[in-house]
Amino acid sequence: MSNKIRTIHLLLLDPSSNDAEHTTTLLRNNGFAVRASQIVTEDELKAALEKQSWDMLIAKPAVGEFTVEKALRIVEHYNRDTPIVLLTEQYSSELLVEMLKQGIKDVVPVHEEERVRLVVGRELANVEDRRRRKQAEASLRETEKRCDLLLASSRDAIAYIHDGMHIYANKAYTELFGYDDPDDLASMPVMDMITDEYHDSFKSFLRDYATSADTTEFHFKGQHAEGETFDAVLTLSAAKYDGEECTQVLIRRDADSAVLEQKLKELSAVDTLTGLFNRQHLVEKLMLSVDRASKQEGMSALVLMELDQFNNIKSRFGLSGTDRLMRDCADFLRRKLDDDILLARLGDDGFAALANVATPDAGRELGERMCREFAAHLFEVEGHTVKSTLSVGVMPIGENAPDAEQLIGNAHAVLVMVKQKGGNGCKMFNPSLLNAGDADKHVLLAVQEALDTGHAYIQFQPLVKMHGKPGAYYSVMLRIKDEKGNHVSPEQAFPVAEQAGIAAKLDRWVITEAMRSLAAYKGKEQPKLFVQLSGAALMEESLPSFIGQNLRVNRLEPSAIIFQINEGDANEHLKRCLAFLEGLKKVQGLSCLAAFGSTDHSEQMLKDLKFDFVRFDGKFAPQLATNQDTLQKVKQLLEHAKEAKKQTIIPRVEDAGCIATLYPLPVDYVQGFFLQPPMSTMDFDFSTSEF
Repeated sequence: MSNKIRTIHLLLLDPSSNDAEHTTTLLRNNGFAVRASQIVTEDELKAALEKQSWDMLIAKPAVGEFTVEKALRIVEHYNRDTPIVLLTEQYSSELLVEMLKQGIKDVVPVHEEERVRLVVGRELANVEDRRRRKQAEASLRETEKRCDLLLASSRDAIAYIHDGMHIYANKAYTELFGYDDPDDLASMPVMDMITDEYHDSFKSFLRDYATSADTTEFHFKGQHAEGETFDAVLTLSAAKYDGEECTQVLIRRDADSAVLEQKLKELSAVDTLTGLFNRQHLVEKLMLSVDRASKQEGMSALVLMELDQFNNIKSRFGLSGTDRLMRDCADFLRRKLDDDILLARLGDDGFAALANVATPDAGRELGERMCREFAAHLFEVEGHTVKSTLSVGVMPIGENAPDAEQLIGNAHAVLVMVKQKGGNGCKMFNPSLLNAGDADKHVLLAVQEALDTGHAYIQFQPLVKMHGKPGAYYSVMLRIKDEKGNHVSPEQAFPVAEQAGIAAKLDRWVITEAMRSLAAYKGKEQPKLFVQLSGAALMEESLPSFIGQNLRVNRLEPSAIIFQINEGDANEHLKRCLAFLEGLKKVQGLSCLAAFGSTDHSEQMLKDLKFDFVRFDGKFAPQLATNQDTLQKVKQLLEHAKEAKKQTIIPRVEDAGCIATLYPLPVDYVQGFFLQPPMSTMDFDFSTSEF
C-alpha cells in the first residue's frame, strides 16, 4: 500500500555555497527529497561518480577553469546516465542550442525558479523512465531465456510459425509428428502437419483468425511422419520469437483435455459462493486496465465496497445465514451494474467493481449510486428482514496509475476512512496520497478530510504578561481530527502536507479562519492573534496579497495578526523571509520569530531579520526548573533578545515551578496549559492574569 518518496541524489557544480544551498532548498520545498553534494573541481566530480550513481547534475557555467562542458565529458567518460541542467544568468537561444548539441539536457535562467523546478522534475522523470526501461529490457532477456527452457522441456507440443512456415518447434511437438530433430521441421509448412481433407477448413480458420486476432481452436487430424493420423486440437495465439512477430501453435492430441483445461481455467477465476470473479481474476483485469490507461486508450475506476454491518449479521445468523446474504448481495450488484462492469468478491464482506469511465468523477458517482441503492434495499435472511449499508472507496485508473495491488490498497485506504466515520458513504482516493508513505498517509488523509468536512478548527491560547500592563494576545492553535476523532498535531500535519503540496492551502485556511474570528469579535478591546506560517507559505509569492485582501475584507488593521515564522524555516528561506518581513513593515504589520533557540543561527537571525517578537522553542520551559544548562541557555538567549529590543514569549509553561523560575528573568509573555488551556472563544480575562 505504501509508496515511498524516492530520494534524489543531486550533484551541484556551483562556486557559491549559498547558491547551491538555495537550489537544494528550492527543490525540497517543491516536494523533491534531495540529498545534494556540491562539487567545485574535476577531482571531486570524479570521486563522486566513482562512489555512486547520481540522478542529476545542476551546474553553473563554470567554477574557475572547471566548465560545464568538462563536467559533461567526465560524466560521459564514466558512462553515467546523469542528466546535466545548466543554470545561467546569460541565457540566450544560441546558448541553448549549443548546449543541447553538446549533450546538456536544458539551459535555464537562474532566477526563473518555477522553470527550474519544472525542468528538474521532467529530467528526473526521464532518467527514471530510462532506468526502468533498462531494467525491463534486462528482465525481458532473462524471461526469454526462461521461456526457451520452458518451451524445450514442456510436455505440450508448441511451435512458432511465420508466413505459414515453422521457425521453431520444441521436443514434444517434434515427437508428436514423428520427427527426430526439430531442425527437420525448419521452413516446413504447417499445412504438412494436417491431413488433406482439413486443408480447406484450416485455410478458412486462418482467415478468420487474421480478422479476429483472438486465440482460437481448430479441430483436425494430424499427419504423422510415418503416415498415421490422429485427432488433435490446434490453438493459435500471437507471439514473438527472436524479436520477430509470429504465431504460436499449440497442439494436443485429445481435444477433450483442452476443453477441460478451459473449464478449469474459468472455474479458477470464480468465487464459488457468489459466482462473481475472485481476487486473482480482478488483479489480472486491473493489470490490463493499467496498461490500457498508460497507452491513453481510456481510463477506468476501481470501486471497492464493504458491508458495514457484516460482523453483526454474522453473529446473529451464523455462517449459513451470512453466506446466503452474500449471495443475495452479489445478485443485487449484478442487477444494478451494467454487464460491461466486472464484478468480483474480495474477502468475506467485500466486493469490487471495475468500470471503464470517462472521468474520475464518473467513478465516484458510480460508488455514490451503489451506496444509495444498497442502503434503500431490504434483504431477507432466514425469514428476517435485514438492512445494511456500504462503505465505498474509489480509485481512478489513469495514465499514472500504480500496479494492481497498489490500486486495491489505495481504494481500501479511503474505504477504511468511510467505515471509521460510520460507513454508508463513498470517498475517492486523492492522487497526492501516492507520494506519502504508510505512516504519512494517515496524517495526509486526516488533513484533507478535515479541510473538506470541517474537522479542522482553530482554538485560542492567551499570552499572559509577566510584568507590567497586560495586553490581549492569543496564539491561534490549529486543531485537526482524524477518522477516529483523535487529534493530529500541526507538528505532524505540516511536514506531511508540505511534501504533498497542500501546506500552503492549510496555511491560508488558518489565516482565513483567524481573521474571520477576529472580525466577529464583540469585546471591548480587540485582541491580536499570533498565526503560524509554514516554510511552504514563505515560497508563495502571492501570500502577501492574499493577506492584504483578507485584511481589507474583514476590515482589520495589519497589526491585528502577528505572523510567526520558525527559526529553521527563516534560516532555510532567508531571502523569502526578508522579502515577506519587508512587506509587512510597509503596511505596519507585526511578526514573530518562533522556535527561537532551535538552531545554531539564533543570534544571527536577530541581527538579520526585523522581527517584533521572539517565541522561544517549546523544549526549554519543561526543563527550566530542573536543568541548569537549559536555564543558562535561556538566560543567554533572553539577553540577546533584549539587546535586539525584541518582546519575548516563553511557551509550554505547565507548572508553578516554571513560573517561579521565569519570574526574575526579562520575559515579557508566558503561555501554557498551567495558565490557560486553548479556548474555543477569545474571552480570557487579561486584567486578572498579572503576576
